[in-house]
Amino acid sequence: MLEPQSKTLLLVEDEALIAMAERVTLERFGYAVVVANSGERAIEIVHSNAPIDLILMDIDLGSGIDGTRAAQIILGERDVPLVFLSSHTERETVEKTEGITSYGYIVKNSGETVLLTSIRMAFRLFESRSLAADTFKHSMNGLCVHRMLYDESGAPFDCEYLTVNAAFEEHTGLPAARVVGRTIRDIYPNHEADEAIDLYARVLESRESTRRELFFAATNSWFELSVFPTRDAGFTVVLQNITDRKEAEHALAAEREWLNVTLRSVGDAVIATDVDGAVVLMNPVAERLTGWSQEAARGRPVADVFEIVNAMTRIGVEIPVDRALREGKVVGLANHTVLISREGVEYQIADSAAPIRGSNGTIVGVVLVFRDVTEEYAREQALRDSERDMERAQALTEVGSWRFEIGSGTVVASVQARRIYGIGDATMTVKEVQTIPLPEYRERLDAALRNLVANGVPYDVEFQIRRRSDNAVRWIHSIAEFDAEHNRVVGTIQDVTDRVVDQERLKSIEWMLGSDSVPQHDRSLEYGDLHLQNRDGLILKWAGSDRLREVVADYLDLLDTSATIHEQNGDYALGVDSSGWCRLLDEASRKMCATDDNREAIGSGRWLCRDSCWKHAALPTIRSGHPTETPCAGGIALYSVPIRVHGEVVGAMSVGFGSPPTDDARLAELSREYSVPIPALRAHAEAYQARPAFIIEYAKKRLARAAVYLGSLIERNMAEAEVRELLDERSALLREVQHRARNTLRTMGSLLSLEADRVTEPAAREALDAMRRRFRSMELLFEQLSCTDAAGSVAIDAYVTRLVQELVQLFPGGERVQVSIVADSHELDAKRVGTLGMIVTELVTNAMKHAFRDDSESRLSVSATRRDGRVVVVVADNGPGLATSADRDRESGLGMSIVHALAEQLRGTISFESDGGTRAILDFAG
Repeated sequence: MLEPQSKTLLLVEDEALIAMAERVTLERFGYAVVVANSGERAIEIVHSNAPIDLILMDIDLGSGIDGTRAAQIILGERDVPLVFLSSHTERETVEKTEGITSYGYIVKNSGETVLLTSIRMAFRLFESRSLAADTFKHSMNGLCVHRMLYDESGAPFDCEYLTVNAAFEEHTGLPAARVVGRTIRDIYPNHEADEAIDLYARVLESRESTRRELFFAATNSWFELSVFPTRDAGFTVVLQNITDRKEAEHALAAEREWLNVTLRSVGDAVIATDVDGAVVLMNPVAERLTGWSQEAARGRPVADVFEIVNAMTRIGVEIPVDRALREGKVVGLANHTVLISREGVEYQIADSAAPIRGSNGTIVGVVLVFRDVTEEYAREQALRDSERDMERAQALTEVGSWRFEIGSGTVVASVQARRIYGIGDATMTVKEVQTIPLPEYRERLDAALRNLVANGVPYDVEFQIRRRSDNAVRWIHSIAEFDAEHNRVVGTIQDVTDRVVDQERLKSIEWMLGSDSVPQHDRSLEYGDLHLQNRDGLILKWAGSDRLREVVADYLDLLDTSATIHEQNGDYALGVDSSGWCRLLDEASRKMCATDDNREAIGSGRWLCRDSCWKHAALPTIRSGHPTETPCAGGIALYSVPIRVHGEVVGAMSVGFGSPPTDDARLAELSREYSVPIPALRAHAEAYQARPAFIIEYAKKRLARAAVYLGSLIERNMAEAEVRELLDERSALLREVQHRARNTLRTMGSLLSLEADRVTEPAAREALDAMRRRFRSMELLFEQLSCTDAAGSVAIDAYVTRLVQELVQLFPGGERVQVSIVADSHELDAKRVGTLGMIVTELVTNAMKHAFRDDSESRLSVSATRRDGRVVVVVADNGPGLATSADRDRESGLGMSIVHALAEQLRGTISFESDGGTRAILDFAG
């Protein structure tokens, strides 16, 4: 292993003081150290191909990418050992590193012994891993490392796959992802795995390697295994797949018997030839069709026995045996080929010839298989003629036919039917065919088909489809009958889109010519708003009554009927009647309830309109989560859609649609149910203007969109309320944290002050006072944070002013110093303000300690200005400057080291001037 002196470490640490201390420790033990103060800088160093032997990666790197992301990017490009170095021990932080190839996790401040030992161990692990991985990966033999599993009594019962190499996957056909981490019994049944487990157990017990052949029925494979024990319950298997060799042995033994049996029992004619095309054998069917016996044909050229011509031209056709020998592949005869037997009898035949190959792959002969298709050919020709006639007739009439085989569940469609549906020519299952009609017609079509098959009810339906070829929506008219003898349904389809569109246009024109604009009805009810009985329902609470009325206004005006919005528990969020018909029946059934309380009236079951709207429309929609269309108790229809909030159904919106009934029987029935005279019912029914189908469909779509909008509105209002509550909780928590942090810093400062009073040695006293001043700068920062509403920001002018004033007063004679402070009013984030405060503390401390040495007038000035995105802080005194060597030495002491390191952490610069005093100038991006 290389000596430490030649090792270069990349230390990634954003805290300058911590990085400085760790670098000193590592260099003291002979390592070369390169420091990066951010993840981005670490990536740049690696990209520069710098000679890095190991990376110490901090996890929390402040702004920018964190350590785990930087590690992933670096390791994706370079194989180098990496150790995480962090002050965090929380499970969440440690878990972030688990998916990254690392060689240790060192907790900061664990001591130099732990740090150095962890680095040396990482180097050793990296070298060992590289050597073992190369050996395992490039082995030509299949390698599989196992671990024996024992039950409570100590008896072996299973083996776990620990790892396999690429050769193992190739030999066995088992990918590593399927076996690693699983056991033999996971993959194979117990009786298949028992033999292998017994073998492995004997090897472990004897501690001696063994070799044997083993058959695994689960993969239908033979393997030659070499098994040797490793450590404890571990062992390694080296294997080769010998399945091909075994199969060849078995196949060779059975080949002749199989061939003889096959030739005698096969129903097709078979002729086998040698490599020269001479007949070797024939089966009985071939003898009958050719007119040649096997004894007479053996050894003759196959052309003598197998004479074929084209049925149309009577010209001889090349025998497929010749092509099979020449091209080395299976070949077949063209259509319309005729075999002429030895007696002159002709047969329409279909055949193929395939080369016979020896064990080394060379062609040793040809097998010719053919059959008599004379009758079959005649039937197929008649069928093709009939189908062409039918296809021409359907094309002329633009009517397609279809057949549904109930037993197999398949549908066969004619060319014209496929053209109408826009589908290919493959046979389709009934489930596939059922996806072509629009969903709203599915139930109606299924019911019509059931009634046809079960009850003989005529199948005559019109419906809409979405044509597969161009996604066009078309109207279809279909008629069908049930063929009970063959258990199938046979029918026709016709595209009637033009006729239906013309009818709808005519209805629309009639409605628009005879209709004035829909009036805005007075929708107030004489028994009051039903939403007043709502028991804190979610919809009403988070949307509000006024917004709900706005939502239903447009589609209610389109249909001029009624609209309701129900909560999940059945309470009304809104209930409005627009048309005279709906208002008449609603108020009539309300009067039948014999109570002035609306809640009691709805629960009585006598308020027929409200009862129907909830039980038949809203409630089924809420339970199913799907739109519902159902007849209304008042003679029209109801359409209801669910309202979802965060994916859960919280209520339903319903609207009435359709024209009121005008037939005498239905009016008489409604008159009895609602206690309304028939003339009043007829007058309101005839007064209603019928809406065209496109208006009704348009209103349904608007209703669905309104439900989505309403759900989104409720989600947004709930989210805003939750955010407000979370912000209040966060503010309270932040104030408590700031209070505790401030008290902790104040306590630590007080302890340092007490300790300084007890110490008599000047240097120790000065060190404690310096620490107390640094704590005070951080304490002032927390006080400033607790007094501002800005999240994580601090006003520089107030902070710097108070910090300088308090620092001066901490020194004896500080009251004699004339202090001048000028600071622009601007804010910085708390982290940078804390770093700035420590720099100012060190600079003011240096001035108070070294600049004012006599009783002359003492002046200290501090300025913090911001120009063009830069912050410039100047600390100046009127002392003697840095004239003496002792003064210059103070620039290189601990305080100045801290100042320079913190200036670099701010990504800024620090410089000093000495001309009638000392000026320290800090410049950084702000």
